[in-house]
Amino acid sequence: MEEFVLNLKTKLEREANDVASLLDSMSEEGGASSAIEMARATHNHPADSALGLMEKELAVGNVVLLKELLKDIRHALRKLDTCPEKFGMCERCGKPIDRERLEARPWARYCISCKQKIEAKTKGK
Repeated sequence: MEEFVLNLKTKLEREANDVASLLDSMSEEGGASSAIEMARATHNHPADSALGLMEKELAVGNVVLLKELLKDIRHALRKLDTCPEKFGMCERCGKPIDRERLEARPWARYCISCKQKIEAKTKGK
C-alpha cells in the first residue's frame, strides 16, 4: 500500500476513535440532560418547555450525524482492509476520487461530480 493510502488509513482510524469517543461522551451526558428536562418540566413555563425540546432535537440531530459519519469511516476502513484496490474509487461511476478530496474526507465514497448529482437528486425530492 502506498504511503498516501497508509496515511489516510491512519487518519481514518484516528477519526473513528474520536467520533466513537464523542458519541460515548454524549450518551453519558444524556443522563444529565434528562435531569435538566425533568426540572424544567416541573415549572411548566412554555419557554422552558420549548427550549428543552429544541436542545433535545439538536442533540439527537448531532448524534444521528455523528453515527452516520462513523458508519462512513468504518466503511472506508473495511474497504481498505478487504479490497484496497477499490479504495479511492467512486462507488457510483468507478473513476478515481481526487486526491485532494480524499485528503479532506478520506471516507468519501463518491467523486465530486457524482456527489453533486446525488445531492441535486436528493434536493429535488
